[in-house]
Amino acid sequence: MTQQFVELLLSEQADIALSGQGVNGMPAALDSQDVIPQWTLKQGDATITPSPDGMSCNVFPNAATSGSNPVVIVGVTADADLDLAETRILEHEIVMTVKPDEAASLTGNIAITPKP
Repeated sequence: MTQQFVELLLSEQADIALSGQGVNGMPAALDSQDVIPQWTLKQGDATITPSPDGMSCNVFPNAATSGSNPVVIVGVTADADLDLAETRILEHEIVMTVKPDEAASLTGNIAITPKP
């Protein structure tokens, strides 16, 4: 299994595109026509929306994610063998640390009361 690590703000989404990589680091094909890649939420509070062909997925962290448990882990499995009679499943995880949004401006709450 391989892993990637990324940080994002609670107001952001992660758009993940799946691709294969050979042992030499060069691009390699995946058998996504016979076995559609499967995406799963392994940890955290997020909504995941895989594409119909399984080659990409959008991840939307939910408000409960930031704070004491800011980690979302999304897993994907895909068939790396291009032979129809054979299946060789690879697994990958994307580990996302979700941070709260930072202030972009200041505002004040003003209360008008009578003088004592």
